[in-house]
Amino acid sequence: MVCKVGKDSFGNDYIENFKQNDISTEFTYQTKDAATGTASIIVNKEGQNIIVIVAGANLLLNTDDLREAANAISSAKVMICQLEVTPATSLEALTMARSSGVKTLFNPAPATADLDPRFYTLSDVFCCNETEAEILTGLAVSSPADAKKAALVLLGRGCRVVIVTLGAAGCVFLSQTEPVPKYIPTEKVKAVDTTVTAPVGDMVEKKNNQAGEPYPNAFLTNYRTFYKSLKLSEPHFSHPQNWNASKIIPVLPIFIYVFKKYLLNTYSMPAQLDARATVMSMTVCAIRGLDFRQ
Repeated sequence: MVCKVGKDSFGNDYIENFKQNDISTEFTYQTKDAATGTASIIVNKEGQNIIVIVAGANLLLNTDDLREAANAISSAKVMICQLEVTPATSLEALTMARSSGVKTLFNPAPATADLDPRFYTLSDVFCCNETEAEILTGLAVSSPADAKKAALVLLGRGCRVVIVTLGAAGCVFLSQTEPVPKYIPTEKVKAVDTTVTAPVGDMVEKKNNQAGEPYPNAFLTNYRTFYKSLKLSEPHFSHPQNWNASKIIPVLPIFIYVFKKYLLNTYSMPAQLDARATVMSMTVCAIRGLDFRQ
């Protein structure tokens, strides 16, 4: 794991979680210049989620940090990158991996329409969801047929393998060696929590690449296995498990004031972002059982 967190309780918790789960923290950097990146995740009764991200220390991970981790990157079997760090940092990581013969998997989230073309050519596996596919291609994606069209556009930009995930509808897969899009439906499940579907899906891909299994058979089997993980209510060790409502009640008036003043009115973007960060921090603190006022 090559990442950067803040010198705060969240950062300390992440590092401790990594250690407890046998994940190397040699290149998990801490900084005093920003808080640990956090996300407020709201899940509805169908298990679908809405996520608000404050990147924080994520945006301070830089190429100097990557150079310190160069040996680890060059000796890896698979490098997974996304856009919750700066695009320049992810691009450098993919470049380093490709130059060492390491297989690369890129998840373009959060997506941007003007994505650097090199992300496509440096990706052995380019995996996005339907919303990201729409942003990247400008095509509406609301069905497997739409996803096939978008996947062909992405493949034409230089990716070796393209996967467009469609939530409950499954996914579409194609590659340079098998350029005819294949629709892969999945088993229907009652989703409990989808907050980590992208990371878990990427790990499915990593498993395929490490084992050297051929596409699409290995992918189909593992994607269906991944989809069953949506039945789990606690899919990832780093996510909070207990909502402590008693901690948010005392600060509810502050929450409402910030929401009404900054989020329901027209203010400058920095003010809105600060307000969202405040509201999100209060929510996360409540979930984690912490006192926001401290």
